[in-house]
Amino acid sequence: GGDYYLVYDRVKSFTVDFYEAPGEEETVSSIARDEGKETWDSEEAKALPRAARVTVELGPPAEVSDDPSTDERTFRFVRWVLFPTAYDRAPAPKEDPPGSGDK
Repeated sequence: GGDYYLVYDRVKSFTVDFYEAPGEEETVSSIARDEGKETWDSEEAKALPRAARVTVELGPPAEVSDDPSTDERTFRFVRWVLFPTAYDRAPAPKEDPPGSGDK
């Protein structure tokens, strides 16, 4: 369902790759070196992905290309989306131990 709107008629590809949260020995930047998953099932994983990489490849606009059907130039745009996790929030302030308050 939904509505269809033509935004640009020279989209060559549009992909979304999903990445799991890094393990204990990994950093967030290390997940970018891994191959992402083409699909993500939040019910099965019991969580959101840690990140998604959105890649759009566009052909040149008609104003720039003499023959768009044979012009093989591609303009590639990549954006990363990080989903919030428990580690993205500041830790709750610790309570002062009893008897350590101001007198």
